[in-house]
Amino acid sequence: MITGRLGWISAASALALLVGCGGDGGNSAGNNGNGVNNGVNNGNNGVNNGVNNGNNGNNGADCTPSKAVYNSVASGLIEEHCGKCHGETPQFGAPNTLVGDYDALLVGEVGSRLVDRMAVRAANKTMPPVGNLVPHTDLDTLVEWASCGETHTDHSVGLSADRPVWEAPTGSPDGMEYFDLLAPSFDVTPTTLDLYQCFTFEIPVDGERHIVRMEPMVDESRVLHHIVVLRDTDHTAPLTPHTCYSMSQGADFLYSWAPGTGAIEFPEGGLAAAPGDRYVIQIHYNNGAGVEGVKDKSGVRFYHAERTGPTYGMIAPGPLVFDVAPGEEKVVEGVCNARQDFTVISGMPHMHEVGTAFDQVLMRDGELVESVIELTGWSFELQYFYSFPMEVKAGDQLVTRCTFNNQTGSRVESGVRTQDEMCFNFMYVTPPPLGRFCDSATAEPFTYSPGACVGPDPIAEPAILDADIVEADPPAFLSGDTPADGRYELVDYALHIPGGVPVGELDEENTFVHTAGQGFVDGDHISVDFGLKFNIALTAGVSFDDETEVSIAGAFAPGEEAGTATLTSDCGAPDGSVLHFWYQAEGDTLRVMLQGDQGPVRTYSVLTFERR
Repeated sequence: MITGRLGWISAASALALLVGCGGDGGNSAGNNGNGVNNGVNNGNNGVNNGVNNGNNGNNGADCTPSKAVYNSVASGLIEEHCGKCHGETPQFGAPNTLVGDYDALLVGEVGSRLVDRMAVRAANKTMPPVGNLVPHTDLDTLVEWASCGETHTDHSVGLSADRPVWEAPTGSPDGMEYFDLLAPSFDVTPTTLDLYQCFTFEIPVDGERHIVRMEPMVDESRVLHHIVVLRDTDHTAPLTPHTCYSMSQGADFLYSWAPGTGAIEFPEGGLAAAPGDRYVIQIHYNNGAGVEGVKDKSGVRFYHAERTGPTYGMIAPGPLVFDVAPGEEKVVEGVCNARQDFTVISGMPHMHEVGTAFDQVLMRDGELVESVIELTGWSFELQYFYSFPMEVKAGDQLVTRCTFNNQTGSRVESGVRTQDEMCFNFMYVTPPPLGRFCDSATAEPFTYSPGACVGPDPIAEPAILDADIVEADPPAFLSGDTPADGRYELVDYALHIPGGVPVGELDEENTFVHTAGQGFVDGDHISVDFGLKFNIALTAGVSFDDETEVSIAGAFAPGEEAGTATLTSDCGAPDGSVLHFWYQAEGDTLRVMLQGDQGPVRTYSVLTFERR
């Protein structure tokens, strides 16, 4: 219900955003002899990568893929993703079978065996054929198993962007102070697959500094996928190593690395750093090869200097709340109304695993100023910072659009976990922004249309209400008569947040909730139907908006506890699903309260209906 969505938004305004990550031992990324070397081809405005494994996958290498991993994981992946053509009886022109026989995959000279050819074709995404969606973890696991961890998937295949990659100078700054934040010989077991591991550090600086350059330090490239750096602004991350499929409250995104990307360096100035600051290094491990005895010490090197020149911060324009149904291809859009002048130096478009395309434009006074970036062929495993220096003026709008293609079989919602989705451009700007996220209200007026479950003789144009957000406990619902039959109109809506908003205070001038709706009661059958458009603005600089519709109907039954009830759905939700709620019926008035819990934030929506 809508309360759950609002609850997530309140929590999300204070959460860091999950980005998967990996690394390279003491060298700049992409030059480790077995990684993915990136080249920027400005002639066609694209990003072109090639797999450079030094030995073309395994040619000349002494590689015997783990039989234990084959039995536990790889054989199933081969069957699922290759078996349609390369099954026990090859079909569709496939020259051989790949399933069911570990020994057959290893026949012949190293470099020309079936397992070697499979590793190279899968790494370059020439197999399975185009159109067959293989989850990135499955693909990486299969390639790493087949190559004994020496080959990485070329996630850049098909990636195209109309802005150049933001590249740091090749050499590190001479004589500049630095510190390393490294994983403490972390044990990556042979059965470790798709693990996001976090390490929290207090940075070793003596005074106020600028972080000038960040570069990856990769130790065990055989098991690394990504590295990401976050600033633990609110000091909520555990101080001991911990898994982190979503991030701690109040974190700021700073940097990410994946094979094919490199260091970043500010031409002047940098990111503010001070004694007591805590950074979180998040590393995505996947030991698809089943390599034994791996203890990883990867991380990031930070070059720092006295604070001179501009100080940069991170802003993330984009839609905060959306969902994508199973099998749906969908474009979502967010509008960021700039609250101050700022200069952009670069940005990193970010989606998760069902994203396919990204674009962002800058608007001023309703007119297009310029395209910020347009990207197709998205890869979750290869997230670049792109160069698009530009000036944004107070009142300008950054319009961010993401295209999603959800073939997972489940609804995907916006959120901080890897299996959720995001649509942001993480932009380095100066001066630092007033808030982390920016998703402002759209200008279109709110309209309401009756939904599918509204019932007979609906009210065509119920009153549009200005609803309230109340940072206090909801009212008590201690008793409830049987609601009288008839048509009801929504006359009041209030969203109660007992613990208050988690960041700053409500900006009452720019916060609004518009709603309209109605209900219908016929004996033990009840329907609730309403629309909602809101913009929530906080003094901490966060703002976000959404527009949604709720239409549900089913059998009504009072609960055992006074003031409680259930609705067993027969419209608007899967048949038989049960909604628990509070209610109170007095004469012609019916009040309904719905609870939403998302993360640490609990919300209650109180809807008051009058019988017409």
